[in-house]
Amino acid sequence: MKIPLLFVMVVLLWGSTPLGIRLSNESFSFTEAVMLRMGIALPLALGFLWWQGKSLIQDRSDFKVYAAAAMGIFPALPLVYWAAQYISSGLISVLFGLTPFLTGLMTLLILRVNPFDWQKILGLLLALMGLLIIFQGQLMFGPSAIKGILAVLLSSLIFALSSVCLQRFASNIEPMRQTAGALLLSFPALLLMWLITDGSMSTDFSWRSGGAVVYLAVCGSLLGFPAYFYLLKHMSAATISLNTLITPAVALFLGALILDENLQPSLLIGAAVILLSLAFYQGLLGRVLRSLMSLRQSRG
Repeated sequence: MKIPLLFVMVVLLWGSTPLGIRLSNESFSFTEAVMLRMGIALPLALGFLWWQGKSLIQDRSDFKVYAAAAMGIFPALPLVYWAAQYISSGLISVLFGLTPFLTGLMTLLILRVNPFDWQKILGLLLALMGLLIIFQGQLMFGPSAIKGILAVLLSSLIFALSSVCLQRFASNIEPMRQTAGALLLSFPALLLMWLITDGSMSTDFSWRSGGAVVYLAVCGSLLGFPAYFYLLKHMSAATISLNTLITPAVALFLGALILDENLQPSLLIGAAVILLSLAFYQGLLGRVLRSLMSLRQSRG
């Protein structure tokens, strides 16, 4: 029962993260919101390591792993926080669903390994079609919405680069040490960015914004990654890949329910095409078809 509950928890964490980011931005500047989130998460992560009796640095090679992981925090996350001022939380999640495609392209360019077969190429083409549908639908909201989309895509690209670099280093560092190291390296940059662009601490903030910052610090930054790592060790990659299909749907639902986000037809159609493309990319449709054919042959 533990594994299914963890799977549901990871889906809910990933699906609620864009909503939490938008709620954070209600009372805080985007630079302050992301800086406070990581400022809370960092001492908690270091305290957890101290409680476990583990040191952060065990080898000099740990630094390059932490640096690669830190890219997924800075500059990737500030781009998402900035974009959340202009586009919906559901759209952010849908766009982040394109990360597997970007990771595949980075794998080809950096690791010189071709991960693409006919299903993945078809999935990539479908994803581009879904992105064009969404892009066209957002034109009515003006240039700010388009800039928000581009910022999330750039963030996804940086996150994919971070993932491929970590894969290249082939590190066995446990997830909490990796999280703490990434936070330690990225937080000074986040703090400097806040000091340059804002520098004033908000005192009059809503409970929704304050709660969202704490929720993302504790749940999004400290619980999500270790839980995901645990699932990777105890579930098949095919089952884990279902996250990328379910999370955008969860985010769209939460955004509409809590923030009354308007689900435009172009967004729903584009999201459906992107989810279908992910199913092709992960080979899920092929496995379903093979299972149906095997079932039909066994009955025959």
